[in-house]
Amino acid sequence: MEIRDATAADLDGIRTVAHHSLAASYGHALEDDIIAQAVERWYDEETLADDLDDENTEFLVAVEDDRIVGFAQSYVVERRDVVGEIDWLHVDPDSRGGGLGDSLLEALERRLLDHGVSRIEGRVLSANEAGTDFYENEDFERVGERTVEIGGEPFVEWLYSKFPDTGGRQVLTEAATLPDGRQVYVALDESVR
Repeated sequence: MEIRDATAADLDGIRTVAHHSLAASYGHALEDDIIAQAVERWYDEETLADDLDDENTEFLVAVEDDRIVGFAQSYVVERRDVVGEIDWLHVDPDSRGGGLGDSLLEALERRLLDHGVSRIEGRVLSANEAGTDFYENEDFERVGERTVEIGGEPFVEWLYSKFPDTGGRQVLTEAATLPDGRQVYVALDESVR
């Protein structure tokens, strides 16, 4: 298996993996046509091209026997600190259970550390037990939740956070929801919160 940067030529393979992965993880909660529409919207040619050209985006694919079997996509965002936001980490259901997700996450974390991130975040719907277990097994801590709407239905999405081992200090944070519904993170070990 090879993990490499995604290219525009990978679009069909990315869409296929995304559709199969979402169907396996959320098929019990989402209709197939909603999944298909989401994949088409999230992974259209223009969006993929924009992501591939963005220096603050990391988009990796895992390839086995000339076929994409997984991918990971993340963004580097500057807030109070530099955060690596994992947008998606998908593994084709036929390739799950062999450590491919672990390998993709490890490669993605290395790339994010090269950007100077001090924290990595991932989100997953609470209905995706395999996804929540994955983050928890990878030493991510659940730090918050929000409600998202998919296909007109509300779903709880959990936020996971991890401080990579960079040899530096780790800022302790706690998620808080403001009265207007925005989620913020309070730095508990800084004098000004």
